[in-house]
Amino acid sequence: MKEYQKNIIAIIIIVIVGILVFRDMFTNEGFLIKSDNPVHMIEAKYIADNTLKEHHWINGWANFEYAGMPIQMYSYQIGIWLIILLYYLGINIFLAYKIALFIAAISVVITLYLVLKTRFSYFIALTTSLFFIFQRDHVKLFLGGMWSHAIGLSILIVMIYIFSKNFNNLDIKKISILGLLFGLIILAHPFVMIAAAALIGCSLLLHIIRKKNFIENLWKHTLIGIIGILTSWFYLYPYYDTYGWYRTEYGWGLGASITEILYKLVGIFFTLKPNTEFLAPLMQGNYIRAISIFGESIYSNLPMLIADALFILGIYYYFKNKDENKTLLDLTFLFIIVSLILGTGFWFLFDFGHQIPFLGAALTYRFVYTAKIGLLIFSAYGMKKFIENKKIDNILIIKKKTLAIFTITVIILGLIVGVYGIPKEYSETSGTTPIFGETLEMYNWVKNNITDDSRIFIQNTYGNVKEPLITYDSIMPVMANHYTGKNFIGSFYATVFPLENKFNTEDNKIFGIKINEIKDEELIKNLQTYNIKHLIAIDPNLKKRLESSKNFKLIYESKNYKIYELLNYNPEYITSENNIEYEIIKFEDQEINLNIKNEYENNKITIKIAEHPYWIAHINDKELDIIKDENELMQIIIPKGEYLLNIEYKPVNAINILISVITILFVITIVNYKKKANLTRI
Repeated sequence: MKEYQKNIIAIIIIVIVGILVFRDMFTNEGFLIKSDNPVHMIEAKYIADNTLKEHHWINGWANFEYAGMPIQMYSYQIGIWLIILLYYLGINIFLAYKIALFIAAISVVITLYLVLKTRFSYFIALTTSLFFIFQRDHVKLFLGGMWSHAIGLSILIVMIYIFSKNFNNLDIKKISILGLLFGLIILAHPFVMIAAAALIGCSLLLHIIRKKNFIENLWKHTLIGIIGILTSWFYLYPYYDTYGWYRTEYGWGLGASITEILYKLVGIFFTLKPNTEFLAPLMQGNYIRAISIFGESIYSNLPMLIADALFILGIYYYFKNKDENKTLLDLTFLFIIVSLILGTGFWFLFDFGHQIPFLGAALTYRFVYTAKIGLLIFSAYGMKKFIENKKIDNILIIKKKTLAIFTITVIILGLIVGVYGIPKEYSETSGTTPIFGETLEMYNWVKNNITDDSRIFIQNTYGNVKEPLITYDSIMPVMANHYTGKNFIGSFYATVFPLENKFNTEDNKIFGIKINEIKDEELIKNLQTYNIKHLIAIDPNLKKRLESSKNFKLIYESKNYKIYELLNYNPEYITSENNIEYEIIKFEDQEINLNIKNEYENNKITIKIAEHPYWIAHINDKELDIIKDENELMQIIIPKGEYLLNIEYKPVNAINILISVITILFVITIVNYKKKANLTRI
């Protein structure tokens, strides 16, 4: 059988195994509701239906949440682009999202197989790469909406391969390719970007250890980083340009002490955490239950336990056989060590930890999962040594081939009966959620009975609704705009936005205050500040709080939902320090036009839209300063007179786009240049 035929068969096997693992996600009707999934799906749909079509750009301004927000400016890109592409091909957005998630997950497996195939046998490469998809905790991350980093991991694996293969011949062509790949990783996910930067550093460190020319290699590796940054400059520049607007202090480490950090680090890296659930019934004296749970956990985590054992064997032979040409293993070993160090999040043990650029916003457990790519590479090496070692045959009761067939059969049976499938709570969709039908009826009422001249406060289900009505950490209410076309506050989660803490409704909060602690005056002031006329309550505490006030009127009620109206409030998006006359000519997401008649000099008006540096105000081509008020809203000092006030959101910078385009064209030119250029010639 030819090589390409083997590869095709391997990829088909990977896809089949992936379908068996993720099948419940596809068979359950509706959209995925676990954790961040609804957020990313609605972002993709909004970009596809609005920003790309109307403004021809990959990010923009959306008014449907957060009193307006810069949608997709501070978020990873490639995963959203994939959803949009599938959606534009005519696939329903719910299914497009699931397919994109699936592609991202198996892309790591396929890429890992293709890279391992260059160093190991077909069987070893395929078996080891398939271990990745059996990492239950990692798959849970994907099903929680955190799957875009899998695309970055796929590209990272390619970078590991190119670095190791061309260690002694890192010419300008390879540098350009690595730089382009680094740029793609930046677009894929910021956490993988940090891991890729660490990989570049590991390659440089390995050159230093092997006593290669330091200055030359420092320049080469720096150039990789520069090309990557310039490739993605159209995306990175707003981070620099608007620094200070977005929040950067939302990351966390593995623990509050070194002991806790090391305990969790080892538990995550070696897949030990899922196998400790039997301890609780054991300590309670329920031995039969403990044995049952232990057996189930061993079976459900069997592939990764095998991978862990092979990793340890691979590490043993790595240090034992020092005479081998092990550039791939040397680089991978360094990468594992650095990734695990990053995974500890040790800097969060210090007061300055949150202030460190990029690292201050990192969820460091992700780097431990990134290190598992290295674990699987060493597992492949360990499997190779296990197969080659004749002495092991004398220890084993059965032959290696028989053991392999038995193990594979056990795992295949587990796949068929669903042992390795997605945990039920992670495959839940709107179609399997008991409260969703009632929610749709409520949305339909809102669509037909509430006007567009104000916002609606909606209480998130996250932390406010208990199972079995809905998965505990679902952010399903983010779909409210999709079904109603109205603007809301309280349903979204985006940790970087300044108003996140104030609008977060998790765990019985309203405007950042516990429901039973907020006073009527403060509640009403906040509602009017952000032009909120109606409130959708699902938690009994909020219902009780609003019903006890004479300032609110119940206008809708179902089994779990109640909608209240704020009395004696006339909605308005425009207010002024001194009275003005105005007519709204246009009030769209990215442009507001107002005919104004103002009799006061330096009058101050407030637009009840969140301030952002890319909002620009003009009167007859004269630019006015937009300032941020104490509520994070736009405020403009306007002159006396009658005129048209134009306010536009302009996120596009042609120069930054041109820089990225020129860089990409440069890389393409270098890669296609027939003559193999040497870095020293340039």
